Amino acid sequence: MLKFILWVLAIIIGYKLVKIIKSDLKTNKKTKTLPSPMEDVLLQDPYCKTYFPKNQGVVAYIHQKEIYFCCTECKKAFKNQLTTPK
Repeated sequence: MLKFILWVLAIIIGYKLVKIIKSDLKTNKKTKTLPSPMEDVLLQDPYCKTYFPKNQGVVAYIHQKEIYFCCTECKKAFKNQLTTPK
């Protein structure tokens, strides 16, 4: 009878240890996939004035400056606006 109780306790302790180890592995994976704070920055499109996340923007280099746009259409329209004489 004593052996049976010890086996049951060993199984319960083993189960709890496996559960703790699995939860630690899951939390480690979650922290690795979190976006960096820089990815959460909102920028304003200079052409249409829409706000968008920096990591989803389209970048253009105009006059040695890095300018972000919400989409390629706004990027093209902005470049056309710069080249069109007034």
